[in-house]
Amino acid sequence: MTDGRRTHDLAILQQLREAAHRRAPAPAPPADTVEYDWTCPQRFTAAERRRLDAFAQRTAERLGGALAALLRTGATFGAAEVAQRYASAIAGGETPVYRVSLHDAAGEPCGLVQVPVVQARGWVETLLGGSAGPDEGERPLSSLESDLLLDLVSAIVQSLATASKESGGPDVYRGDAVMAEAEPLPVEDGDEFCELAFKATGGDAQDEVTVFLRSKLLDALVGRANVAAEPLTPKQTQARILGHFNSAPVQVTARLGAARISVRDLMGLEAGDVVVLETGVSEPITIEVGGQAALRGAPAACDGRYAVQVLDLRDHPRLGLRT
Repeated sequence: MTDGRRTHDLAILQQLREAAHRRAPAPAPPADTVEYDWTCPQRFTAAERRRLDAFAQRTAERLGGALAALLRTGATFGAAEVAQRYASAIAGGETPVYRVSLHDAAGEPCGLVQVPVVQARGWVETLLGGSAGPDEGERPLSSLESDLLLDLVSAIVQSLATASKESGGPDVYRGDAVMAEAEPLPVEDGDEFCELAFKATGGDAQDEVTVFLRSKLLDALVGRANVAAEPLTPKQTQARILGHFNSAPVQVTARLGAARISVRDLMGLEAGDVVVLETGVSEPITIEVGGQAALRGAPAACDGRYAVQVLDLRDHPRLGLRT
């Protein structure tokens, strides 16, 4: 081997090594791509979430009026965007809270109302005409204090039930006891809930109220009038899965042809060089779906863009295609 040929080959190997070490930047995802959050349920669509947000805002307006009348304050309430949560995500938090359970018309548990401990004691003291001391949050509520807090929660639940009825949703009823945060909830970790968070917006008030409702309870409220009450059969489940697959996007690639050349020729290509493909000009090109040949077609143009005209189907059992 001549020194010139050896030098040329070494240069090619060096270029290949450098190319192997280079990492092409990952292609940018489409602008409308949203990363799927597996930690939260995805029961409701964007349009349905907007209906839930409107329902939460109507509830906030009623809730603010009811609490203002009882506590003799001028604070109003606003609603945050409704969030979807698994039960495991509402089991506890950094701020100690009191909870009151909710149930539906059949008496089944369907949610809860949550109020911070310090805030709840402040409300109770306001109703009693006094003010809470610095250690008030450490002792249990008295029977009278529990009853007063339940009265306040009743006003919250009544606001929620009224807004639900106006929106075509179900009735909601208050439980009979105040629960400490440490008490276990009668739910499974995988149960789906909607979180409705309300915060005072007027004056210096920092009051907040959080309501958790089972997501399925709100199906009628967002317009799901025909939601099946019974579990889906395996055949129905399969039909739904296939329905989602049918609307899923797939990558379609038109392969014009291929050619085999040596590494030396590849590294020596320059602008203007021609690589002759194995496909004849009269032969159809291959159209691939998901990386596998599925159709055959011919080059075409449409609205100033390259296109491909489908000529026939190729036998493709996995895609359900037959010649």
